[in-house]
Amino acid sequence: MKAALMALEGCSLWQTGQLARVLVKNDWRVRTLTLQGSPIATDGGQRIVSDGKLEEAVAMEYNMVLLPGGDYATASVFNAHAMRFLRQADGHNAWIAATGRGVALLAAAGMLGGLRVAVDEPTKIAFPTLFTNMRLVMGKAAVDGNIVTAHATADAEVTEAVAKYVRLLTTL
Repeated sequence: MKAALMALEGCSLWQTGQLARVLVKNDWRVRTLTLQGSPIATDGGQRIVSDGKLEEAVAMEYNMVLLPGGDYATASVFNAHAMRFLRQADGHNAWIAATGRGVALLAAAGMLGGLRVAVDEPTKIAFPTLFTNMRLVMGKAAVDGNIVTAHATADAEVTEAVAKYVRLLTTL
């Protein structure tokens, strides 16, 4: 099985770090994709090397997409290549796990209409027009079909939700 980690400049890798670790321990391959295929800096200043360009990536090759939030630019939330990749992944029912601002990117791509969605207050405040036609839930994480949305601080909840549906071993 193969997962794509969409690493946008300023992302918070820790938001999906526990899930990535569980995937690797369950023999998944996790590939890091960035917008231009070049290294990016996380919100903590770490440099992350890319395995490929998001613009050239074929979403059908991935069974899951990890989309950590973070302190990335508003322009990244509305990036056409990122939205295309996510829509294509959703089109073949890949699991998509988004946290924090990553949830805003899913909303900008038009993928959350009518779904149960968990989104944190800072993300709702930053992008108020994106969260109108969905069912916002009170919990830290929500699963609707193949899409998992969560607060920025809900790494454990995201891992638990995905592990339950994908049947991953979490006690490794």
